[in-house]
Amino acid sequence: MTQESQQWPQKPLSLWRDAARQTTQHPPLQQSETSEVVIIGGGLTGLTTAYLLAKEGKDVVLLEAGRLMTGTSGHTTAKVTVQHDLIYDEFLAHFGHDAIEAYYRANDEALRWMKALIAQHQIDCDWTEESAYLYTSQALSVDKLEREMRAYDRLNIPGQLVRQGLPDYMHAKLALMVPNQAHFHPVKYAAFLLTEAERMGARIYEQTTAMKLTDEQRPVITCDNGSTVTADHVLICSHFPFIDQGGFYFTRMHASRSYVLALESPTPPPQGMFLEVDPPQHSWRAANSTDGTPLLLLGGEGHKTGQGLNTHEPYEQLLNYAKKTVGVTNVHYRWSAQDLITSDKMPYVGPITRSHPNICIATGFRKWGMTNSTQAARQMARYVTEGKAFLSVSVPSRFKADPSLKHMARENADVAKHFARGKFGLVAKTPADVNKGEGAVVRYQGQRAGLYKDASGKAFLVDTTCTHLGCEVDWNDGDCAWECPCHGSRFAPTGEVLNGPAKKPLKRLFNED
Repeated sequence: MTQESQQWPQKPLSLWRDAARQTTQHPPLQQSETSEVVIIGGGLTGLTTAYLLAKEGKDVVLLEAGRLMTGTSGHTTAKVTVQHDLIYDEFLAHFGHDAIEAYYRANDEALRWMKALIAQHQIDCDWTEESAYLYTSQALSVDKLEREMRAYDRLNIPGQLVRQGLPDYMHAKLALMVPNQAHFHPVKYAAFLLTEAERMGARIYEQTTAMKLTDEQRPVITCDNGSTVTADHVLICSHFPFIDQGGFYFTRMHASRSYVLALESPTPPPQGMFLEVDPPQHSWRAANSTDGTPLLLLGGEGHKTGQGLNTHEPYEQLLNYAKKTVGVTNVHYRWSAQDLITSDKMPYVGPITRSHPNICIATGFRKWGMTNSTQAARQMARYVTEGKAFLSVSVPSRFKADPSLKHMARENADVAKHFARGKFGLVAKTPADVNKGEGAVVRYQGQRAGLYKDASGKAFLVDTTCTHLGCEVDWNDGDCAWECPCHGSRFAPTGEVLNGPAKKPLKRLFNED
């Protein structure tokens, strides 16, 4: 580990999750239940949907495989904005004006709904209104922002090109600004949704993994401990759908990992939320530590999950960049997030297939889950309570040959490459090469295996074959996890599932009791 990496916390922990350590935990489902609606996933999409449906008097059960808000929703930069990177010009070319105007309006209405809810109930979640900016420091990218501005004009998005008054350390040649956006504390906000949903009768279960769905007259969800839920509607808000039903979602999405440092700096945080449009796409916003210390959230350095070579390097790159630009006094938190990106970059919200209208999914938010989770939840709630159709542009059964076909071919070729590399690549390390607090792929009894030794030296050995489709996982030292480079499944050092599509843990080969 380099000298720089000693300056950040030893283990990754998000600012949002740190503030929520004392939240009430919910028991696992131990019996069989029946409800009108079962929601799979306890992030912002699932909790918002549960709140909306419980408010309408629906009988709701929510199942979370781990703990609430421990997935992407608890590891976001929490920008609430309709400015979803450079995307509207591209979307207009692929989907047309009416479809993308509907997408923009759904996200804008989601932002306004969140703002009104927070004001009405005086939710203490650090809601702060600021402008959002896309910027470039590269002359070759100025044209991209100008094209995006023209797309804004066609869609009536209130944007403005800005050249003056931008932070000097960003060296911005041009920025595209959208006013009246916001950032907030997502876990504090989610706590309100949870409390209210339960007050109105929703039943919440944690540590309950949905394993299979029996598609009978009323769908039946079977969980890892054998308990079941029978419901009229199944709403899957679990990042990656736990079932496929012939939708082939593992070929239509890929997982991307990005990184964040929450740091203290002698330079005041910028006024506004900024995203660089050129790689490594640095992201900037202000926040406050749990003790009120002003912090700067600096993000970026993204890559496909499981395909980062030196997994400490993204954090080191962010730290070095921060030192050069704003200076660093202290790093309070570091964390990473996993996001799913669909083949055409548009989220999937709606029935999982045309033949399963009562089984719906919401996924593929492409790093913009704060408004997309809310607009997806509102669509799902209206679908259940009113029978209102989903936005046609986001229904999962859509297929656009450009860019979907090219993307699927490229992704499947990438999967094949990493499958072969994992199966036939050489493994040089032995168990003796792994120190306390480290993990690595090793050669054990002539076979490829994954070894992790905790701080006390206790060893855990797992089979590195991913339980999804058989690719080989690699060790992410920066985040202390096993990651699959094929479809993005992630596992704890001891083998438990952290992120799907895998549902079963890595096979345990050996551990010291």
